[in-house]
Amino acid sequence: MTTIVANRERMVADSKITMERIVGNDTSYTASKIWILKNAIIGTAGCSGDGEKFVAWFKKKRRPTLTLEKGFEALVLTPEGVYHVDEDCSMAQIQGDWYAIGSGSAAALGALHAGVTLEEAVEIACKVDTYTGLPIQVAKLPRA
Repeated sequence: MTTIVANRERMVADSKITMERIVGNDTSYTASKIWILKNAIIGTAGCSGDGEKFVAWFKKKRRPTLTLEKGFEALVLTPEGVYHVDEDCSMAQIQGDWYAIGSGSAAALGALHAGVTLEEAVEIACKVDTYTGLPIQVAKLPRA
């Protein structure tokens, strides 16, 4: 899956994509999991096709029938805050200082509670989560 963390200024993600339907070979590659829009930064975890559908939906700001696979989630960083999105496209605003999603989220959250940076949290998740891998990607919300 992935590891994506965000606070109110930045979003950091790993870049490992895993093709689970092929067995027996290393079927991973690197790709961006962060989309930088005019008014938001979006990081998606789960099926990459669902990530593309969600970003297109978000840009239009209207709610069409959107079918996303179970396990899809996203973080949306805007000037108003950080939001968690699930496969139903419901957006919940995060009240804490930071949040993490994906298969490596528990490792990243533990690292953040220990006082590391967002980048270090994702790097730690890369060490313990099979579905999280280097290099990391960083996006910063532009100041208004």
